[in-house]
Amino acid sequence: MKKLFFLIVVLIPLALQAQQFRTGVYSALAPESQHLENLQQIHDMHANTVVNHTNSSNKTDLENLFDSIIVYNPHKITHYIHHYTAGYYSKWEAEENLNITAVTPGIKHQFGTVDGNTWKSGLNSNNEGQLLITGPDYIQDRKYRLWYDKRVINYVLKFRMKIDGDLTHDSVCEISVSYRTEEGVIGIIMQPEILYADNLSNSFADYTFTYSIPEFINDSPTEYPERGISGFSQTPELPEQSLYQGAYGVQFNIKWLGNRNLYVDYIEVYDPEIWGAFLNNPDSARTNILNYADAAGTSNTMNWFSLDEPWTLDNYTPYIVVDSILTNNGKPPLITNFHPQYTHIRNNEFTLKRFIETVHPKKVL
Repeated sequence: MKKLFFLIVVLIPLALQAQQFRTGVYSALAPESQHLENLQQIHDMHANTVVNHTNSSNKTDLENLFDSIIVYNPHKITHYIHHYTAGYYSKWEAEENLNITAVTPGIKHQFGTVDGNTWKSGLNSNNEGQLLITGPDYIQDRKYRLWYDKRVINYVLKFRMKIDGDLTHDSVCEISVSYRTEEGVIGIIMQPEILYADNLSNSFADYTFTYSIPEFINDSPTEYPERGISGFSQTPELPEQSLYQGAYGVQFNIKWLGNRNLYVDYIEVYDPEIWGAFLNNPDSARTNILNYADAAGTSNTMNWFSLDEPWTLDNYTPYIVVDSILTNNGKPPLITNFHPQYTHIRNNEFTLKRFIETVHPKKVL
């Protein structure tokens, strides 16, 4: 028995060397000033890959000790690759038409019809007071999930719309934003605002609003405690699953008030600090990302670690865009850890499936 044990101990390292299994660890995940690295010890454990921050003092060790590095640099606003992946953006086409009772994310309608790439109200007075647009019903982050930014997000919301007819002072629609918690408790988080024909146009234009998500709606939390390493925090156990099984999350509502044929093209929502800055100057953001990749990367960089555990659909487009900027310029792609919930269900769907089908990541941890 002792001989057999001895053979196993000897042969396992040989097998690992021959087959080049990916063996690695998360290492220096805290800010540089608070963490002492143990890269040599990790190498002595026969790890060939490490998730680690890079700086001027550790690049040589990272290159000499490991086959590959996943660069984890989320600690400053100037860590541009991670910074932009922590932005929020979603675009919802109005002609999407999920059943009004659907519990998964998507645009829904109580009435209306498709008109090309838009959704229109028509002029049937029986539909007055009905929702021309509602949904998409998905969880949004209340705060930024960053080491250096934990502020409440003031979301920017844009409806692209137009009307037919005279631009006189007749009421056309009422815009509001509501939010339903995972326990099924709903509340208005942006008070209704009426748009009149003289507020609108016969050509498509953007109509912009802002809102933020409260911590509670009638004592029901809007989000469970954050987890993940991008903005590290201790994670208490999640509360027991609610018996509520319906749709939950944010709803962008357009209530039709009559008087004009209203057309809705699409709805955009984004955060102002990160993705709003990107939209305002994409060339500058692109330059920041590529210059940072050159400055912070190592010769053996395999991936750049993006925002950890993207909980909300709003994180998917920033991941796609930053990854494209990197790979289209010969840089290593992004990677993220995906462990959004122990049930694997979020927004009443298998969340990893939507992430993969939307983002098409090269790899996922």
